[in-house]
Order: sequence, then structure tokens, then C-alpha cells
Amino acid sequence: MTSDDGACERVIAVLAANKIYRADQMASCDGGKDEEHPGFYILRINAHCREPQGCGSVLLGWYAINAKTGAVFEMDVAEWQIGSRIDWKD
Repeated sequence: MTSDDGACERVIAVLAANKIYRADQMASCDGGKDEEHPGFYILRINAHCREPQGCGSVLLGWYAINAKTGAVFEMDVAEWQIGSRIDWKD
């Protein structure tokens, strides 16, 4: 994993493969490398906003991606801790 875009593509592929979200539900990804977790990308996955007046939160979830291995984990943003690995099925 060498870029934010690559990390986003990886986590979206894992979420779709594991049927956590459908690919068409995921619109974008924000985030990048994290100083508190060297070697990891911390990313939020966002849904599409389909409301003409705008949407509230479109957040689907936060994830951590190991830059060396591509392993994908849940991210506990309240504690800012990397959680369980979720890419075992792909």
C-alpha cells in the first residue's frame, strides 16, 4: 500500500467482498496515514447523499489498513484504537 487512494480501494473491496456494504453504497473515502499508528492508513468510508436538500452524516464506518500487508481492521475512533481484523474472508 503506497497511497491513500490505494488504501481506499483496498478497504472498499474488502467491505464489498465480505458483504458488509454493497459497492454501490460506498461513495468516497477520507483519511490517510496516522502519526499515532505508524504504518497504518486510517480511513472513513462515506455513503452517497441522495437527498436534494443535503444529508446529515453519510459515515458508514472507520477502518485501519496496514500499509505493508493490506490487512483491514475496524477502527474504534472513540478510543483511537485499531480493532478486529475484517479481511479474513477475501
